Amino acid sequence: MGVTHEELREISRQYSNLTSDKRCRLIAYLLYYFSQSARMSYVDAGCSEIDASRRLRALNEVVQVLSKQALALAGAWKESSAYPDHALFGVLMGKLEIGCPEREAFLGPVYDAFRQILRPESG
Repeated sequence: MGVTHEELREISRQYSNLTSDKRCRLIAYLLYYFSQSARMSYVDAGCSEIDASRRLRALNEVVQVLSKQALALAGAWKESSAYPDHALFGVLMGKLEIGCPEREAFLGPVYDAFRQILRPESG
């Protein structure tokens, strides 16, 4: 995929340093940005049927992991079902690289989500 171990460690470190509220918000943004990526994977968005199927399967797996994480963070599911902080982004990358091997397919949504969370609050 092209994402270095150092990049993955730094993303995990940044996630670990977030408050619980910001983690929940980050997961929500990740769900949004990865679902936007899925929309760009439709056949009518220019993907071949084979590529669309592969990409959508990978992105659906990412959404499943993030949904499980969101439910655990919100207290709606057993906390033990959440991935540990240090493992979450490695799991996401592993699910994604099956059908979306491009570096940007992972880093784009992740960095977009972090930018939303880490930007200064207005007013």
